[in-house]
Amino acid sequence: MAASAYHFARHAVRNYFVATIMVLTIVVFCLTCPNFFSLGNLLDITKQGGLLSLLALALTMVLIVGGMDMSVGAIYDICTNFCAGMIINGYGLVLSVAISAAAGIGFGIFNMIMIVFVRVPPFIATVGTMFVVTGLTFAYNKGQSILLSNQPDFFALAQGATCGVPNIVIIVAVVTAILAVCMRRFRFGLYMYATCGNPMAAKAAGINTALAQLIAYGMSGFLSGLGGVLAASYSS
Repeated sequence: MAASAYHFARHAVRNYFVATIMVLTIVVFCLTCPNFFSLGNLLDITKQGGLLSLLALALTMVLIVGGMDMSVGAIYDICTNFCAGMIINGYGLVLSVAISAAAGIGFGIFNMIMIVFVRVPPFIATVGTMFVVTGLTFAYNKGQSILLSNQPDFFALAQGATCGVPNIVIIVAVVTAILAVCMRRFRFGLYMYATCGNPMAAKAAGINTALAQLIAYGMSGFLSGLGGVLAASYSS
């Protein structure tokens, strides 16, 4: 009996190490902070974690094809500045959000071109993109924070709530669900998994691995751009 319990615990720790640490951390906070499980605190945690969740999803898309993307944070920052700057300049909510998300996709596709066609290693290519995009961000905002005011519709995008649930949580949940379905039920999702598992076998099977990587890096850029838009709405 003791041996079985030991093997079960060892298996659980080996396969669910991160989840185990998270559960233990929550238990510690619950014991030391009586208000940790209060509704207000849980809502604050989910809202603040929503932005990081989008970046995590962006990285997940690239990791699925066996790639790496060090530029997601820089793309996130520049799209935050793009969106805020365009709204201040009167481009409107829809156009500002659309252009910012499109900019994220563009940077993602640039990464893919450097990696697939120029054959720069993913780490080097995306670190280079990170520095270039960071420089563009400073050139765009002149090193100053772009502050928004009197934009209630835009602020409601990330700061508002629907039926008591923060909008940012709803957006992240919907995006996560769509990606989960696409990756498991659609052909391009399976192609992305195959590209990572065995690129040579995938090519031999007729899978366009370059297209799979294009989709992955494009989605990574889009999710980073969407996170930037929500950051502009949330932090203003």
